[in-house]
Amino acid sequence: MEYRVAVATSDGRQVDQHFAQAADFLVVTVESETGALHPEGRRAAPRGETGPEQVGATCIGTDPQRLDRTGAALADCRYLLVSAIGRKPQSVLLRHGVSALETDGDIAPAIARLNTYVTRGPAPGSFAVRRLGDNPDGFAAAGCCGLPPQPSTTIEGSQP
Repeated sequence: MEYRVAVATSDGRQVDQHFAQAADFLVVTVESETGALHPEGRRAAPRGETGPEQVGATCIGTDPQRLDRTGAALADCRYLLVSAIGRKPQSVLLRHGVSALETDGDIAPAIARLNTYVTRGPAPGSFAVRRLGDNPDGFAAAGCCGLPPQPSTTIEGSQP
C-alpha cells in the first residue's frame, strides 16, 4: 500500500516549519511495505487574499478561505508533518482527510517512525495532533500557539 505525506520544510531535509508559515509543502509517496520514499515535488500553499507578498506573513488560520483551500490542496495526502500547527487548522485538515502530526528534525526518520505506526497499528486520524519527536515509544501530545497540550496518547509497539 502507498500513501502520501506532505511536509512543511524549508530545505527538503528537515521538518522545520509551522503550518501557518509554510509557503509550500514537500509531498512524498511512502511504500508502507518497504518504507521506500518517493519525493513527488513541492506543492504551493494557496495564496492569501492580500496577494503574494503576504504568503506566510499571517497565520493561515486567520483566513478561513485560504485554510480550506490549503486543506483541499493537500487532500490526497494522508498525513502532514509540521513543526507546529494550531487547533483550527488541524480540524480543517481532518475534514479533508489529512492528519497533521507535529515533529521536527530529519524528514526520513520522521516518516520511518510514522510508517512503523501505520503498518503496526490503526491510523491516527481519530486524534488531531501527536508529536513524533522525543518519545521513541510513541506520540506525545503537543500544544500550539500558546494553547495547552492535549492529553497524551501512546502508540503500542511503535519504534524509531
